[in-house]
Formats: sequence, structure tokens, C-alpha cells
Amino acid sequence: MGGRGEVTTARRLPGLLRKRLTEDTELLRRVAYETCLRGEAHAVRLTNERGLVDNGTPGFKGSWKTDPLHNGAELRNDIPYAGVIEHGRRPGRPGPPIEPIRQWVMRKLVANGEVEAKDAESVARAVRWSIHHKGTKPRFVLRDTVAQMRVWFPAEAVRVLRRKATR
Repeated sequence: MGGRGEVTTARRLPGLLRKRLTEDTELLRRVAYETCLRGEAHAVRLTNERGLVDNGTPGFKGSWKTDPLHNGAELRNDIPYAGVIEHGRRPGRPGPPIEPIRQWVMRKLVANGEVEAKDAESVARAVRWSIHHKGTKPRFVLRDTVAQMRVWFPAEAVRVLRRKATR
């Protein structure tokens, strides 16, 4: 408890336990933060693999953030439409705003020569109509990333705590 070969008395034990708990808690906070950073990279990779990449600013891909918290860390994507990408959109819901779709058509289709600029408005309205009537499928980027993080965190926590215990 107090180091190798060190004798601990009953009087010192509570203080040593508090110190050890404080140190271990801080180590686990760091492991949680590092796990979220790894999850952030994983989420970006899934975003690419699932074809959700758009060069809009900042875009879904560029909006993954990791922040430390007093009790761990948080991974999130706070772009306004992240929930729609994650969970999809049911058919029949009111159509999404036309302006972001119009901007997407200009960036992706007009810029690549797939659509002429004069047709951008009608293409944007067709995309909006399709989303309204057919909905969109869920992509589950965060769900799948969190599932992976639930494997990484305990494995890394055990590794770090064991390494500390052998010092």
C-alpha cells in the first residue's frame, strides 16, 4: 500500500487509501479522456466509411469534439443535424430546410459538374421532397463508436492500474 517494503500502521491506512483513491481516480479520468480522443478518430473514420463526408464548414465530420469533465470525458457532435444523421428521419416529417440542401447541391453536384448551376434549385427541392417522403436511414456513427469505446476503456483502465501497482 505504501510502496514496496514499507510498513503501514492502522493509523496511516485511511490516509494512504484516500491518497491511492485520488491518484487512481485521476488516472481513470485521463484514460476516459484518451478513450474519447480515440473514439473521436474512430467516429471520423466511420463518417468517411459510411459516405457522410461533406466539405461544408464545419460539417458533420469536422464537428466531433472531446472535452474533459470532472468525472471523465465526453465525445459529442454538436452540429445541429447530427441527431438526424445518427437516428435517421421518418418519412412524412416536415421537409428539412431548403438552404442547407441548396448549399450542399452547389458544393457537391454543381462543383463536380454533375448538375448545372441553373438546375441547382430544382435539384435541391427534389432532394428535400425525397427526404420528406422517404425519410433517411440511421447511420449510427455515435452508437457504434460508443460500443467500441466500451471495450477500449476497461482494457486500458486495467492496463494502467496494473502498471501503476507494479511500480
